[in-house]
Parts: sequence; C-alpha cells; structure tokens
Amino acid sequence: MTNTFFGFWDSNTPVNNTQFTQIKLWAKSILFFHPNSQIHLYTKKNIIPINPQIQNLFLIYMDNFQPIFDNTPLQNFIIPTNISKPELSDIIRIALLFKYGGTWIDIDDIIIRPIPKEKNIIGTFLWKNNKSTATYWGSTFNLANGNLINPKYNNYGFHIQNDPMINWEKNNQFLAIWMEKIKNYKSSDWGQKLPTNIIKYNPHFIQNYNITLTPQHHLLLHPAFGNNKQFGFPNSKGPMFPPYDLRISGKTNYDDLINQNEFWNITKQTLQLHSHFCIKNSKNIGITQCNENKPQRWLVGFLCDINNFNNILLKIKNLENS
Repeated sequence: MTNTFFGFWDSNTPVNNTQFTQIKLWAKSILFFHPNSQIHLYTKKNIIPINPQIQNLFLIYMDNFQPIFDNTPLQNFIIPTNISKPELSDIIRIALLFKYGGTWIDIDDIIIRPIPKEKNIIGTFLWKNNKSTATYWGSTFNLANGNLINPKYNNYGFHIQNDPMINWEKNNQFLAIWMEKIKNYKSSDWGQKLPTNIIKYNPHFIQNYNITLTPQHHLLLHPAFGNNKQFGFPNSKGPMFPPYDLRISGKTNYDDLINQNEFWNITKQTLQLHSHFCIKNSKNIGITQCNENKPQRWLVGFLCDINNFNNILLKIKNLENS
C-alpha cells in the first residue's frame, strides 16, 4: 500500500482560519489511518504562513509550479496564464503520481477509513441507461461502457472522476498517455473528459496498465452535484448516494439537517453498506456548521470538529469493527 500522499493548495492570498482547519482535518485524517505515511502539500510561498505542525506533513512551497512537470511527458508544457484552479490541479496530480507514485486526495476530503489496497485506482461516475453521453453542470461527457468496470454495470455508462486517485505506481504508462494527450487537448476538462475518452477508445489500456476502475460512490461520499434534474427529480437536491446505489433508510440526503445521534446512526449504516473511505466537505460547510455549534447540522458538520477530531475518528473506527 502507498505511503505517500499528495495535495495541492492554489491561492494568491493567505489561508483564513477555516481554510487552515480544512488543511488540518485533511492531513490528520490521512495520518490517523496511515500513521507511517508522508503527506506532501504543494502550495505557494506565504499562502500557508503557519506550519500546521503535524508530523509527516511536509509543505512544499513553489511560486512557479512548472518544475513539477520536469521528467514527465509535460516537460515542455507551458502552464497557460489563464488556467483555472481545477485545471491546474488536474495536471499537477497526474504529474506527481507519474513521477513519484502514491495517492492523491483533494484537500476538501476527510478520510474515515484506510484507503483501498488495489493498485492504480480511479473513480467513475455511473449513468444508468445512458451509453453514449451525459450532461450536468453545463458539460457533456462521452461515456464509456460500464462493463469495463464490472459486468454488473453493463447497463450503465461512466466517465472518470479523478478524486481520489489511489496507489498509483510510479511511471504508470496510462498517466504518461494521459499527459501526452493534454498537450493537444483543447477542452477545459483534462481530469474527467480526457481520461474517459482514452479508456472508451482504448479499453485494453485497463489491463495493460493495471488500472482499477471503481464506482465513485465506493470511494467518496459526495453531494450528488446539487440539483438532481439529471436523475429525473428537478426539484430535489442530490441524495447522499445516487439512486443507483444502495440507499440507507431514513434521512438519506447529504444536506439533511440531523442531530448528533442521527449522525452516528447514519454513519454506522453507511459503514455497513458502503465501502467509501472519505467524505467531501464541500465549500467547508462542515467546518462552518461545527463552528456555529448548532444542534442540527449536515452529516459532515459533526465530523469537522477539529478539537475532538481524533476521538471522532476513533469512534468511527470502532463502529467499523463492531
């Protein structure tokens, strides 16, 4: 299993207290379940002015991220001046995993279990009865056949979700091909559309390069992209798990307001039914709700208590083993 984790913080202004807490939750959760690992967080100088003082978390300050691409297929790639933060993060994660091997986890993810043991894991977002394209948030994706993940997903199409990327082997040639394609790819989505197209038209790459395709809901608990129109429910928000997942009983929306007892009950149910190992803290809502100390919060609002974080993770670990 990997012992190296990577993250990236891109900003031109110093982190505030909430963002600093976010970084600590991310790092502490990784190290709780992988105490012998090293975490490398890339950021600009003076953006994280105070070291979190977390053992095995190393801040790597770079005002110019171009050297990250040295000794990769993106060696001579010039970072566009107008590149968006998601695009920059997409290419940095691929380059780092190619050069060093390891695991990439976005900094707004919180780990609640050890990461899976398989090699070269990447997530996939599944669309039922849609084998060619899917559209959400204004983007249209070509879909690969779900049978490439597992025969039980033969009635689904999928596109790649590149957070998290787990246990990647150094110099994996799928990543090399991915980077080669980036050089001439004009789309703004290098992280999802491009690798999906590569796999769609070259499915033998999965076996050739030892890629493990996994449904995203087996990796990451995530709000299902806000408005749920794409699933036929235009007036409802995305559920905790999309309808094609195993649904838990009771309150199943990621943004349902729940009390602390309900939090532990739902957490236990999800641990029993699902294999996800991290939870998305979108827009730091969990930290905000925790700081407000209201009795009812989103599920993630009870998780983001930095002062009691190790105790919370220990209780989750005990629930997992009970």
